[in-house]
Amino acid sequence: MIKTLDRYILRNLLVGLSVGAVALVALIWLINSLKFLDWFVNKGLSISTFLKLTLLLMPGFLTVFIPISLFAVVLFTYNKLAADRELIVMRAAGQGHWQLAKPALWLCLILTLVGYWLTMSVVPAMERAFDVIKWQVRDEVSSLIIKEGQFNQIRKGVIVYAGKRTADGKLLNLLIHDTSGSKEVTVLAESGALVKDGATSKILLLNGNRQERDPETGKITFLYFDSYTIDMGDSGKSKEFRYIDERQRPFSELYSIQVGDQIDPAYPYLFEHSSVRRLRMELHLRILRPLAHLGFLLIGLAAALTGEFNRRGDNTRVIVAVALVVLFQGGSLGAANLVKKSYDGLIVLDLMTILPIVIGFLWLTWPSDRWPLGRKPTPPELAPETPKTRQLGSSA
Repeated sequence: MIKTLDRYILRNLLVGLSVGAVALVALIWLINSLKFLDWFVNKGLSISTFLKLTLLLMPGFLTVFIPISLFAVVLFTYNKLAADRELIVMRAAGQGHWQLAKPALWLCLILTLVGYWLTMSVVPAMERAFDVIKWQVRDEVSSLIIKEGQFNQIRKGVIVYAGKRTADGKLLNLLIHDTSGSKEVTVLAESGALVKDGATSKILLLNGNRQERDPETGKITFLYFDSYTIDMGDSGKSKEFRYIDERQRPFSELYSIQVGDQIDPAYPYLFEHSSVRRLRMELHLRILRPLAHLGFLLIGLAAALTGEFNRRGDNTRVIVAVALVVLFQGGSLGAANLVKKSYDGLIVLDLMTILPIVIGFLWLTWPSDRWPLGRKPTPPELAPETPKTRQLGSSA
């Protein structure tokens, strides 16, 4: 019978979590897609690259939202069982708090292990892959579409205008304005086309002129050409220094890197206190963030299982549980900002993960009649009548 009840509760939890997970994944994907919508609409980013970029960021968001989803599903499921009087029947069959909570605890254990797998392995790998693709998209001009009749910013300081695009891809009435170098360059051409030369993207221009202005002297020089090629690939980008974000680093580097260590052997930059604090924060998050499943679960179970049943409804415990989860989640964000200024923020960050576990455990195990939220005042009309003492008179 007990196993049957466990399976019944677990099935309700899984149904609720599945529905919530689908809605959550769709919401997260929509949020991620908005970041790259401009690349897709205005710069011709391919649909496959667009989907890849948006999906690579999803595991990082899931590590934050899954514990909150578990809390919401547990709170909803157990309150629904209570409203349908099913919890009363289960308690009558001898089920206590921990026996009723056992299916949720098993589900929490599985999600916690999944959370550690995501934070320790999947998220860093996805972040590294996302960074590589992001730089490739920024550098690869051939993937961009130059729209006719519009000024297209290819990269910082370079603007291309094409009056018309023919069916075979030929560009007519071209204007290119380049201020990325030490001199301002403007190129006019009757026609041209995007070409690929190995790994470099170029624009081949026909019948035009090149105007170069020296900003110091104001002197302008002209060059008339029949055929002219401009390298549109930002080759200097690949040679620039690229800092590896703490979310992309392996676990060992998060605690081994110290202040004063060299960031990259090819560059003279050193790790400062601010960078090391971010590394330590990422270390604490990878260890403690999956434990948020347990903390939020215990708070949800305590709010749903403690206290007395009230047919008129009493949402006090639910409101307190939601307030606690919001408080601890907001405290974690505040502690992350505090870490940027001081190492003391790491202690606050740890407390925001440990305190929900302690509070939820005490709330769930402490006798209900000793908690203000679990004690129900007895209405005066239902209070037992106090026996009146008879006052003896002095008469004989």
